[in-house]
Amino acid sequence: MDADERKVQDPVCDMMVDPGQLAVTHLGMHFAFCSEQCRQRFLSNPNLYIGSVAHKVPKQQGREVLKRRRLKLSEPLPGGWVVH
Repeated sequence: MDADERKVQDPVCDMMVDPGQLAVTHLGMHFAFCSEQCRQRFLSNPNLYIGSVAHKVPKQQGREVLKRRRLKLSEPLPGGWVVH
């Protein structure tokens, strides 16, 4: 079995990661994460990512959820860029 076959999917961002990477066990299920941010998002509301008996998450319903990202720059962009 090569390294790619041993990878598991991060439930938050869908990246493939090593099974031991930032691992968590929730309700007897094993989850691994690409970053501490994904791990914390999962831990704050696991049912948002894995669903519950009565409610499926959007991925399980065939829908895609787009997330808005906000960046805080430590210094202005070069060339006078304006971000709206």
